[in-house]
Amino acid sequence: MADNSITGKIHSFESFGAVDGPGIRFVVFFQGCALRCKYCHNRDTWAMNAGMEYTSHELISKISRYKNYFTVSGGGVTLSGGEPLLQQDFLLELLPQLKKLGIHTAIDTSGNFPITEKIAKIIDLADLFLLDIKCINDDICKDLVGVSNKLELEFAKYLSSIKKPVWIRQVLVPGITDHEEDLLSLKDFLSTLQNIEKVEILAYHDLGRFKWENLGCNYELEDIPNATTEDVARAKKIADMLEKEDINAEVINARFLKPLDEETIKTSIEKTKRVITIEDGTTINGLGTAVKELIIKEKLEEVDIQTFAYPDEFIKHGTVEELEKIYHQDVKSIINKISQKKEIDYLKKIKRK
Repeated sequence: MADNSITGKIHSFESFGAVDGPGIRFVVFFQGCALRCKYCHNRDTWAMNAGMEYTSHELISKISRYKNYFTVSGGGVTLSGGEPLLQQDFLLELLPQLKKLGIHTAIDTSGNFPITEKIAKIIDLADLFLLDIKCINDDICKDLVGVSNKLELEFAKYLSSIKKPVWIRQVLVPGITDHEEDLLSLKDFLSTLQNIEKVEILAYHDLGRFKWENLGCNYELEDIPNATTEDVARAKKIADMLEKEDINAEVINARFLKPLDEETIKTSIEKTKRVITIEDGTTINGLGTAVKELIIKEKLEEVDIQTFAYPDEFIKHGTVEELEKIYHQDVKSIINKISQKKEIDYLKKIKRK
């Protein structure tokens, strides 16, 4: 039996992560981060002495309740943060237990660590790495996140040398990380790696800015605009360029908030009085449910809600094509339903009692 005297510092959880690895993910956000990324939308995860304490046994018990839910989609558990690799002893206790349960594991990390014996063991135990390349230009990287990129690039090379599957992530910050010469250098670097399953180009947003302000911290990218349509178009060109190098690339616009960012969602609801969620595979316990619960909890006034998703009873029993045909979940149909303000599966109006 594992020694459960070691505890991990955990910031929060997300039971329905759709973009942190393959399938539906149970995401564990670790507390603590040594980097100082100016675009960080989870500024409250930085402090090392905050968070909830869990033993590996307690965490496994919590995760296990959702196992049937995420494994049916080919998903698993993603360890994110903060920076999970700051808690190496805890990971060395947790990962073998997840592996014993047959749960796919991914680690979302900056990779700013030397390859020590412990790090090598953690890498061996995990199934997938989501590696954030902050900026290939070292001077820009130092200014943007506070440290050199040398360790993360060596980390990437090590993952490649052992053929450990990796998804590369790059946040495209207008005027900072989108210089053509740097993107070409990034392409050249990535083309030397033999283990890349996907590259995600993430369009910059400032939706986590209020967290900095709530902590009394100055948001240093105040004058940087959110990614525009033109920025996203440029990102798509970068993706196309990577595809020509046989590197699977994807553009993610307006990156999700993780974990569920209640304050930002609440602010948006109060401003627009409308919520639209588009979900993959389920209408129960997904984002739509979480937002509905938030509206009820905060007793918000009249809110239009639309949730687009496939019925739960068809998760195991129909192909995507069959579901789209039956339930009209194609892009054109969704746009039509949004424009007509028709609801799918959820109460359209929730009024303050």
